[in-house]
Amino acid sequence: MSVTSRARAVTRTGVKVQRRIVIAQALFWPTMILTGAALGTAAVIVVRRRRALPHPDPVPVRPVDTAAG
Repeated sequence: MSVTSRARAVTRTGVKVQRRIVIAQALFWPTMILTGAALGTAAVIVVRRRRALPHPDPVPVRPVDTAAG
């Protein structure tokens, strides 16, 4: 393999790596925004469902009568 063909191969590899880095950087923030929106939506749904559950009135605690008879 000649020096020029090695240089071309290295250049091609460098361009491929740079392209992958650019794609990863371009997709990072949209992915973070969508993940945050999904987590926020899930949290809102959970909170609404918990608030919608019927909460029974607490039963007053009566002392137990231990005296026989």
